[in-house]
Amino acid sequence: IKMVARVLLGRLSRPAEGGGEELAADDEAEADVDEYVASLERLRLDALRPPPHAWQLCALLGTGYQLYVTYCYVLILIILGALSPRTASAVVAALYLFPTFGSVAGFVS
Repeated sequence: IKMVARVLLGRLSRPAEGGGEELAADDEAEADVDEYVASLERLRLDALRPPPHAWQLCALLGTGYQLYVTYCYVLILIILGALSPRTASAVVAALYLFPTFGSVAGFVS
């Protein structure tokens, strides 16, 4: 990461000849790059940390996706005319499809 930042800033190599001002500017640029890399490292550590209650998050995501897929399948069956929205056939179909999509919930979580 540090080398890429130096390349992007155009500070990969020091000038062969130069005054103290150019070297001081190069040292400042290198300090800026080091500070930038350190801030990226802190951001990476904060962004990729595991959530405090990961198992609850997994359970909620899996169940939510299971409900969503069940809803979509029942809606598709109603649109195709296999189920009548006036009768309780959609509820019965949902009760049969919900446990079927438990494997989907397990895969998502």
